[in-house]
Amino acid sequence: MKRVILFPTVFLCILFLTIILYYTSNLEKYNDSNSELIKLSQKQKRSEAPNTNEKKIKQTTSNTEKHKENDIRWTLRREKLKNDPKFEWRSAISFYGKVLDESRNAIPKAEITIKWNNMTAPGSHSRKIFSNDDGTFNFNGENGLGLSINIVKSGYRFNDRINQKRFEYSKFWEKNFHEPDPEKPVIFILQKKNDTAELINHYIKFDFPINQEPLIIDLKSGEISRQGDIVVKLVKKNIYRNIESRYDWEVIISIPNGGIQEHIDISNYSAPTSNYHKSLKYKFPANLEKWDSSIEKRLYIVFGSSKIYGRIRFRVKANRNRLYLDYYINPSGSQNLEYENSKDITYKYVQ
Repeated sequence: MKRVILFPTVFLCILFLTIILYYTSNLEKYNDSNSELIKLSQKQKRSEAPNTNEKKIKQTTSNTEKHKENDIRWTLRREKLKNDPKFEWRSAISFYGKVLDESRNAIPKAEITIKWNNMTAPGSHSRKIFSNDDGTFNFNGENGLGLSINIVKSGYRFNDRINQKRFEYSKFWEKNFHEPDPEKPVIFILQKKNDTAELINHYIKFDFPINQEPLIIDLKSGEISRQGDIVVKLVKKNIYRNIESRYDWEVIISIPNGGIQEHIDISNYSAPTSNYHKSLKYKFPANLEKWDSSIEKRLYIVFGSSKIYGRIRFRVKANRNRLYLDYYINPSGSQNLEYENSKDITYKYVQ
């Protein structure tokens, strides 16, 4: 009797174990095949989707790669770096230039200030030289990464919008890399000034209030004042709500008792008499393709009951909540905004 009962019990146990093993093996096969499908799907998506990182790398390094492929200087640079990690700071600096007016006539005795960065304690040095009778000048015998040039001549204006100021000597792939040639001096064009006027000039900077209240500035004194002439307001919204750290912001600049307009022709230092607006607004929504956290503009202004004209360069850094103003105003009421240091009547620099 016991044998009869024991046999079916053993049979059932074996059957039960067989069923479990069968389903377990099938489940493993299913998981394996499913994971393979997932991998294939992911691989397909990656191949179909544009690789933005790859594009960025290609865009930023394409020019460099061309240099690496075709320019032996990359090999020489690597060898020099191994022997002397600071060899770039020892680059030989020499420069040949020529100062002309807008009619291509030579300007003699123009004062040229050359500033170069080097490995000395201050980090840079400067020297003043003067152009020869034919407008030429040269600078030799120093070492460093690069140099900058500024030119001053009474009655003339050095415009860095049409003249290159900075020259690179160590990084040959940079746009401003310079290879000096005494037979081909760098040409600098100085613009003839009109009759200069007695102007008030201020360079000031202020932080915008945290509560986004506007800044009201008295243009004659360059100070914050409730009875000021110019009002600048910074508005920021949805700060850092997306992965690119962008946000909506705008700046409004206005002249309540006067007007404002963009100063497009930087060579014109005579203020216009018409086409002024009460205010100008510059908006930077977060989804703007060429979004930036700063803006710089040049403007003409007119303000006050007696119509005082001026020109202004304003810059706003939204990330820092900061305003920079560099402006010239003619208190006489004249539209002449041509400036000269000797006729500066109220120069003030606010830290």
